[in-house]
Amino acid sequence: MVAKTIANQLQGVIEKCIDEAQSAFVPGRLISDNVLLAHEILHTFQNKRIGKKGYMAVKLDSRAYDRVEWVFLKEVMLKMDFAGEWVELIMKCISTASFAVNTNGEEEEFFNRLGVYVKEIP
Repeated sequence: MVAKTIANQLQGVIEKCIDEAQSAFVPGRLISDNVLLAHEILHTFQNKRIGKKGYMAVKLDSRAYDRVEWVFLKEVMLKMDFAGEWVELIMKCISTASFAVNTNGEEEEFFNRLGVYVKEIP
């Protein structure tokens, strides 16, 4: 519930925080735009007539949230002049999240993002 409230509040400033190249999770932008861009780039590589130097393509298999440094995220929000109380609230939400896996209809123990088991929340 708190996370949903935070997300709703961020809608007003999200476009100022996210680069134009980011297409996923931004209203009005389609993730398929990146697929089309990648296709156009590869097409350009294949049809290059003069020399093969000067172009490079890099494919990364990591997802955006696979390697988030929470300290860096906090520092960025503070540099962007987010209120300190707001930043602390967001950091509490992301650092205290816990998860449970549902296997064959039975919920397993809760664990945090580090894989450490935590008490079930009543």
